[in-house]
Amino acid sequence: MAVPVEACFDDAPLLPGLLDCILAQTQTPERMQVLLVDGGSEDGTLELAQHAAETHPHIHCLANPRRRAAAALNVALAQA
Repeated sequence: MAVPVEACFDDAPLLPGLLDCILAQTQTPERMQVLLVDGGSEDGTLELAQHAAETHPHIHCLANPRRRAAAALNVALAQA
């Protein structure tokens, strides 16, 4: 299974394009798990990620309270 991970923080302008690229993959959604790990964004990133998770069952929005990229990867690994 492919598991793209994106650690994000205040990335609202970039997230729609990233999601478009991920969703355009030829891999079927059943064989892909997308983990968006947000570090407490205040610019609408979290809302965009949550909407994507509600719309696409293979996308998951996770919280990264430690706000560091390494911590985000640990959160993602625990979920995957």
